[in-house]
Amino acid sequence: MSATSVTGKGAGAAGNLKGPGNGRNHFVPSVTPHVVAADEIALVAGAATVEVPGLSGVNYTVQAQDITTPSNTVAVTKTNVSSTLSRLTFAGTGTDVVSYIVVKMGQAG
Repeated sequence: MSATSVTGKGAGAAGNLKGPGNGRNHFVPSVTPHVVAADEIALVAGAATVEVPGLSGVNYTVQAQDITTPSNTVAVTKTNVSSTLSRLTFAGTGTDVVSYIVVKMGQAG
């Protein structure tokens, strides 16, 4: 059955399915991937470490790009302590600058 009213009133109206009353504010953040951190860091002798306190859980992914020389490869190692993402370690080339984002993965599926 579909709603027959676009105004939300009258016969066939979908009712109050818009806004905070529909649970969207609680549901979407838990199922949708979203960026929780982003920054740039300069490598020192081809390596750098970033502390990321407060990211509970282990369902995070990290993407990194060498922005000094985009063709250079950047390796990222995530360190979890007590089921909390606590540290990112980057390995790359020389003193290049690396741009990175940390994304919390969605739970839908």
